[in-house]
Amino acid sequence: MKHTFRRIRALVLAVCLFAALGTAALADNVGNSEQYDDTMGNPSTPSGGGAPSYRVIVDESQKDQLKPDRSTATAGSTVTIKVADGVTADDIKVVDKNGKQIEIKKIDDNTYTFVMPASDVNVSGTVEDLRLNDTDHFAYITGYPDGTFKPNGNLTRAEAATIFYRLLLDQTMTKNVQFSDVPAGKWYETAVKTLASKGVITGYTDGTFKPTKSVTCAEFCAMASRFFSLKEGSVKFTDVPTAFWGYKYIASVVARGYLDDVEGAYEPNGAITRAEVVSIVNRMLSRSADSAYLAKGDEGLKIFTDVAETDACYLNVMEAANGHDYTKSGKTETWKNLIANAKDGHALHFLGLLSDGNVHSNISHLIAMLKEARAEGVMKAYCHILLDGRDVPATSALEYVAQLEDVLAQLRTEGADYAIASGGGRMKITMDRYEANWPMVEEGWRTHVEGKGRMFPSAKEAIETYRAETGCIDQDLPAFVVARNGAPVAKIDNGDSVILFNFRGDRAQEISLAFDRKDFDKFDRGDYTGVLYAGMLQYDGDLKIPTHYLVQPPVIKNTLTERLCQAGIHEYALSETQKFGHVTYFWNGNRSGKVDPNLEVYEEVPSDVIPFDQEPAMKSKEITEKMVENMASHQFQFLRCNYPNGDMVGHTGVMSAVVTAMECVDNGLKAILEAADKYGYTVLITADHGNADQMTETKKGKTIVRTAHSLNPVPFIIYDKDHAWKIKEGHFGLANVAATVVTMMGLSVPDCWEQSMV
Repeated sequence: MKHTFRRIRALVLAVCLFAALGTAALADNVGNSEQYDDTMGNPSTPSGGGAPSYRVIVDESQKDQLKPDRSTATAGSTVTIKVADGVTADDIKVVDKNGKQIEIKKIDDNTYTFVMPASDVNVSGTVEDLRLNDTDHFAYITGYPDGTFKPNGNLTRAEAATIFYRLLLDQTMTKNVQFSDVPAGKWYETAVKTLASKGVITGYTDGTFKPTKSVTCAEFCAMASRFFSLKEGSVKFTDVPTAFWGYKYIASVVARGYLDDVEGAYEPNGAITRAEVVSIVNRMLSRSADSAYLAKGDEGLKIFTDVAETDACYLNVMEAANGHDYTKSGKTETWKNLIANAKDGHALHFLGLLSDGNVHSNISHLIAMLKEARAEGVMKAYCHILLDGRDVPATSALEYVAQLEDVLAQLRTEGADYAIASGGGRMKITMDRYEANWPMVEEGWRTHVEGKGRMFPSAKEAIETYRAETGCIDQDLPAFVVARNGAPVAKIDNGDSVILFNFRGDRAQEISLAFDRKDFDKFDRGDYTGVLYAGMLQYDGDLKIPTHYLVQPPVIKNTLTERLCQAGIHEYALSETQKFGHVTYFWNGNRSGKVDPNLEVYEEVPSDVIPFDQEPAMKSKEITEKMVENMASHQFQFLRCNYPNGDMVGHTGVMSAVVTAMECVDNGLKAILEAADKYGYTVLITADHGNADQMTETKKGKTIVRTAHSLNPVPFIIYDKDHAWKIKEGHFGLANVAATVVTMMGLSVPDCWEQSMV
């Protein structure tokens, strides 16, 4: 049966999704669609005509800190740049395509403006991330060995620095600040130097820090206010005049509600008490004690002999000194069981991608869990790290290793053993997807679980040695095992606790199956009988992978496929193995099954197990042939495919291979467009992000290979020889694609969706 939608008999939409477009020229052949050129300096012309707009491009490393009020702007218009809350910024620069610096106007410490030239511009600055962890409720202050808290005692400058350091989301030390009275190896050294490097604390003119000196009320307010944008306010305190050096800081803290402003004296130069400190910090973090959690009196709950339940400070003290996970998820038992098991003669292992790429994982999650585990008394914890260099700079692994090693060193107290145990590049071990390369997962298993592989005294030495020997970037470095006295630091033994801290599902499923399934048959697991295993979240809701997880995953409803199935639309989804899940699993809201098997056909072209730069064409020819074949059949009203070349080959950093890859995609799209002309189809072409469009970047004046995704805008192209579709004015993203598809098919758009672009 043929359906008629709008003007076309049996409307068929071919959606070609690929990770980067190398075909700016393609847009020139598209009638009445948004024009795009990925060469810096060329304008984007709205479909409705008018003045061209140019891109406002923020340095990728600062995209979360510097936030323009628009991604494109016309020449002569005013662009506002806001500095994110919890970030300090200096030396903000706006540079056009010729390297000319554009004049900027500072409105306040957090707002800057400039007039857009007739060119794309790059925005950058010197920024410090001062955001605090207000999500995870780990203990950030401890009591004394005698079981007291001393709520009315004073807080030293070293203790204040340590509290805020523990709460920092970014614990990177940007510059080495030295103080004559902060010796190397002292328990507060890293905290003091890190906060000093970020400008949160300062020393004295004689080069000292005075770590044992008590913090005054004004000093603590000044320190606290630096983690947020200063907020104007006033105070009622009779002894805090407007001329006082700390007035603006105290007023800012009061204005934010962190400090009660009552009539009377505040004694700004007096020492702040420990009870006052936890009250302010808890308010800063929006933390309040869970009375039900405290009432249960779980084993390990830290109580103090000098803080009674009737004391006014009791709840604040207990919240600050006890780590717990009640706010992290509705599934608290998994974390508790993992910790309890690790304290019962077993080790706790963390496995995952070590970076802050935020695609598969974030190192801050690992660090928070390590600290929480130590606070709860776990004595043995080991990290099995997968090197990124794909979602982050190609050779950045040592930076993340150094950050992790600093944290592990801090946690090795009272005989605790916290260390890196094994690792390797993400494209060499462990993180396969879509069952494309099970031997890759097996090698990871041998490395992490059995401790088999080349041994090194440290992860740092392994990375440096492999780089020198192979010339490979981080993602392709071979597996390694960290050893002591000729033996692995730690293997994952039967009965241990294991957490996979990746949050994205596609590259987490196979290794999860290896740990989680009794009937696993993809490779021989040796004498493995089982561990207590959990993922960061459930990676596949249909297949229940894994059985246990820390965070309840979101329920994704009202997907495009659900809407099309409601309308009886027949769909076809196609890609090769490397991106097959992107047109099925991810497309359908993280579900591996079909919404309606009677209306959906999925086809997978098996990918070759070979480095992508060695075969940059990948399976573009086969994908094209199958798309054209199915377009000719008129069996489907909606077809979608994914060309992986721009993404997968782009990640290799090999320019010659990328050029070949994009030429192959161009040829494929040419054939699809010719088929569209022949058979009467409308074709939509877009991407989920850039990659092959930006193959180099400049760091510290040096041009280096770029392997990570770009943040450049991606095109949305409508090709239709018979109908001039008009794209609306506005700023659109991938969230608008679904509504655009159903609108073009003459269907109603669900109220919960973003608007259509046509």
